[in-house]
Amino acid sequence: MKDSMKMSVPEIKKALKSYDPETLISIILDCYKTSKETKNYIHVLLKPEEAIAALYDESKQIIEEEFSRARICEIAISTCQESNIRF
Repeated sequence: MKDSMKMSVPEIKKALKSYDPETLISIILDCYKTSKETKNYIHVLLKPEEAIAALYDESKQIIEEEFSRARICEIAISTCQESNIRF
């Protein structure tokens, strides 16, 4: 986003106050649909325990997969070294 398109927080607050509730709901839903971060934020606000548990599980799975990949690479390298295979 270009600097000319940035708005300050007070400007945003002032602009949002001029909208009716239905329009604000529409704006929030548009953000929800287009941003994973916004979706996570809204889930944590509306259903904190459920959302935090889901985010924890998602993060745990990502970490486990990364460590599994790292372990597979370690095993492959070790096997290659034991077999005197160079790469």
